[in-house]
Amino acid sequence: MEQQDRIMDGDLQTLGLQSILKMLALSGKTGKLFVTSGPETLSISLRKGQIVGLHEDAVPQPDVLGMLCLLNKLDPPRAQYIRELARGDMPMSLALLVERGWMTANEMQRRLEFLVTQSISHALRWVNGRFAFHRQVIPMESKMQPLDVDSVLLEALRQADEWEEIMGEGVTHLTRTTVARWQPEVSNDVRNLGLNQEGIEVLCLANGELTLQAVALALMSPEARVARIMARLLELNLIEVVDTALETELQSDLSNIIIKCQYLLAQQRQSSHPEQHLLGLITTLSECINGLLMHHGLYARSLRGRGKIPSMEIARYWNVDSCPNCRRYRSSNFRF
Repeated sequence: MEQQDRIMDGDLQTLGLQSILKMLALSGKTGKLFVTSGPETLSISLRKGQIVGLHEDAVPQPDVLGMLCLLNKLDPPRAQYIRELARGDMPMSLALLVERGWMTANEMQRRLEFLVTQSISHALRWVNGRFAFHRQVIPMESKMQPLDVDSVLLEALRQADEWEEIMGEGVTHLTRTTVARWQPEVSNDVRNLGLNQEGIEVLCLANGELTLQAVALALMSPEARVARIMARLLELNLIEVVDTALETELQSDLSNIIIKCQYLLAQQRQSSHPEQHLLGLITTLSECINGLLMHHGLYARSLRGRGKIPSMEIARYWNVDSCPNCRRYRSSNFRF
């Protein structure tokens, strides 16, 4: 950014986001406001003092099409068709849905407005950070109609107050980045669980991938309200909170096993003798099994608290006595 384009900057402890937006709205400014707190950055585009766009850095755009499918508001073939055209652009996805008559223009506007309000509500709680306004930055184009700053702030402050309220109630283990999923024992027929409509919808969206923030956006419900529902579902043992760091580590470990086995298979293809080829396949299979057993022993306790599979139980499922070539490899390769 050119230094001469910056007409206002400072510290959030000196001037809060609410005051900054009110000043820009009253003076009818056009440009882009950048607000940073720690690793989070929010950019708000304004035209003549009205909000015309918003972007959160380091926050992936939610899969609104997938969420609409989970809520039975869109069928998967149509979602895939729009996804291929929009290429991950959420406003474009909504605009394409409207264009084809699969969503009303009013719903698109409400969803885009909710996304802006939701992000600003989160940023209003930032205490430490900096801001800067650049007047000659061309605001990003948006499918959203311009929003009145005062109206957005009023709703954003209400949502921020609700979040502080649930924090005061002790719901401190849930954040906007919390990801939840169904417990394995939960029946697919959610109508028999005694939940109200909101509870059923939150449960349907608890697929182990969507954050609390994304669920709130899908339902156009304040994050605090969704957090309350999630807390209740946790009490009923219908969902569990996903340890995303552990999940990433788990997937990485499985990927390493797959890569190793693919490498071994590629080496075995060089053998032209049938028996050597068979023994090579057995070696690869045993390495794969050993890797999976080690993987399970390492992660099962953390994921479910069930511990590792007993050796005798493993042996019961892998009876290799009927194969002469397998017998030769059992003692050296299958390490129970």
